[in-house]
Amino acid sequence: MATSDDGHYTRFDTSMLDDADFCDTGLLNRALGNLDHLADQCAQQRIGWVLPLGKDPFVVDKTQTPGTTYFSSDGLLNELWRSAAFDLHVRENNATYPCAVRVRIGSAHAVEQATITAALVPWTRPAGSEIIENGVNAAVGVHVGVAHAWQLLAPLIYLDSHMVNRATWTVSSANSVGGADVGARWIRVQLVIAGMVSAATATAELSGCSLREYITP
Repeated sequence: MATSDDGHYTRFDTSMLDDADFCDTGLLNRALGNLDHLADQCAQQRIGWVLPLGKDPFVVDKTQTPGTTYFSSDGLLNELWRSAAFDLHVRENNATYPCAVRVRIGSAHAVEQATITAALVPWTRPAGSEIIENGVNAAVGVHVGVAHAWQLLAPLIYLDSHMVNRATWTVSSANSVGGADVGARWIRVQLVIAGMVSAATATAELSGCSLREYITP
C-alpha cells in the first residue's frame, strides 16, 4: 500500500539528519519515502463521525430491553452502533492491515464505568459470533465520567486469514471494455460497537467513532 520507493517505513538514527549536516541522495530519498509512507497511513480513513451538537448519544443500560446482544468473557454486551459495510486491504499473508479505532464515550456516572467493545466483522456473517471469538478483530475500552471523551481502543484490530475468507465475496467484473466478465474477490466488513455498564445507575454512551486502516509502520 505504501507509495514509498522502499515499500515500507525505514528506521534510521535521527542524528544522521542533524542540522547543517550534508546527507547523501539515498538517505534523503529514504526520508522522503518515509513521509510518503506516513501520509499513506493517515489517508486510510474508513469511518469518521461525531454526533451533531444537541443530539442524544447511542446508549445502553441494565434496565432497557436488550437489542442485539453478544457474550464476552466479562458479561453481556448490548449493541450500540453498527457501520455500513466497507472495504479493507489484504496483505500477502491473507490478513488485513491493522486498524486503529477511536470512540467518543461516556458512562453518565462519576464512579461507575462503561465498557465498550468494537469488533471488525465480516459482512457475510452474524456479528455476534465474531465478537464471541474476541480475538484479533476486537478491541476494548473503559470509561468513567459524565463528560464524553475520545479514547483509542486497544489493541489495533484486523481480520486474520480465516476471517478474511469468511468476509470474501466473489463478484462479476468486466476485465476490459467490452470484455467478458471475470470473478473478482471483494472484501466487505462492518464495525460493530457494543457496550455494557458496571451498575444500573450508569449507561454506556457513544457519540463518535473513527477507524483508520494501516497504522503501524
